[in-house]
Amino acid sequence: MSTIVSLDKYIEDAMRANTHPAKLLTLSNMLREVFGVELQDLIPGIEKKLGSKVLGVRGSADLMFSKVVFEIKVDLDKEEDDAKQQLKKYFQALYEKYPEMKFVGIATDCIAFKSYLPVIRNKLVEDIHDISLIDLSKASVTEAILWLDSFIFSKPKIRPTAEDLKWRFGPYSPTYSLAIDVLKSLWSEVEEEKDVKLKLNLWAKNMEIVYGSKPELESFIAHTYLVTNLVLEHLGDVKVVPFSMRLERRALQLASAMSLMNYFSSKSDIITIDNVANRMAVQFFVEEAWVRSNEAFPLFEVLKKLALK
Repeated sequence: MSTIVSLDKYIEDAMRANTHPAKLLTLSNMLREVFGVELQDLIPGIEKKLGSKVLGVRGSADLMFSKVVFEIKVDLDKEEDDAKQQLKKYFQALYEKYPEMKFVGIATDCIAFKSYLPVIRNKLVEDIHDISLIDLSKASVTEAILWLDSFIFSKPKIRPTAEDLKWRFGPYSPTYSLAIDVLKSLWSEVEEEKDVKLKLNLWAKNMEIVYGSKPELESFIAHTYLVTNLVLEHLGDVKVVPFSMRLERRALQLASAMSLMNYFSSKSDIITIDNVANRMAVQFFVEEAWVRSNEAFPLFEVLKKLALK
């Protein structure tokens, strides 16, 4: 049975299902037939403590998140608050059992799907925040498949189109949300260092000149993810990044040096990195990463995506 036919049949079955067992059966069938994965009890024996099983699928070994937890409702619009409370309990139980792992939650009535991440402070899941949502009755088959597979990553033969990359790594993907959380945590450890403050200030000043207002810290973190991820994405399956992250510092130094002429002719105490210097520094970063990784990624493709070629 083709993916399109399977998904169409699933939507029909989901709309007819009006009890929790029927919804559970429908979701289980869809995950098996369309994605080839099975719903599992992620913490066997926890049912007595929580009052319900923690059902989900195990993530691929190369994902940032280890498991995807499902909370199934008959009508998500009416039961979303309860679904979020249940996911919060599941996240806490999973964190206590697997403290080093990352988890993503999905609340669904098998038509509407809403995804969430836990907010963990001092070893307690204090809250959950949403990532993205999709309504299968309104989305195209392609959108539905790509959204769901951005969590499950079960379809290795999906052609890596711009649309696929958007769902898997873009701003509304689970990978992006988890990466941003990790980068924010890392930032809190280094934000008081002199070199780090300098990099942020130079970047913020440059963005203010280009866009007319000073950007928030979240934008700096997002840019870090997107530019670095583009290089790492093209490295393929590597266990160790084959170049030092100090390369970023050298690129910033190059951009600053190339901007000195404008700096000396101005009255400002800040070296403003102009567009030419910025482009040259980014190109230097990418080309050096390419050389140090023994040409492990397609240089021209990365430069083209960054509009440098």
